[in-house]
Amino acid sequence: MARRIVGRARTELEFRSVDELVDDMPDLLVSLQRTCSTVSEAVTHRYFARDAPRSWATEVPA
Repeated sequence: MARRIVGRARTELEFRSVDELVDDMPDLLVSLQRTCSTVSEAVTHRYFARDAPRSWATEVPA
C-alpha cells in the first residue's frame, strides 16, 4: 500500500512542468506532507506491532 501511495505522488510530480510545480508549490507541499504522513501510518501499521504479543504480556518469569 505504501509503495502505491509513494508511486502516485512521484508520478504526479514527475509529469508536471517546472512552471506548474512552482505555481502550485504551496498546495503541492501540503499534499506531499499528507502523503508522507499516510505512508508513515501504512508502514507503521504493516511492520510494527501496536501491542506486545499476548504470550509476552502474560508470561511470568520463573
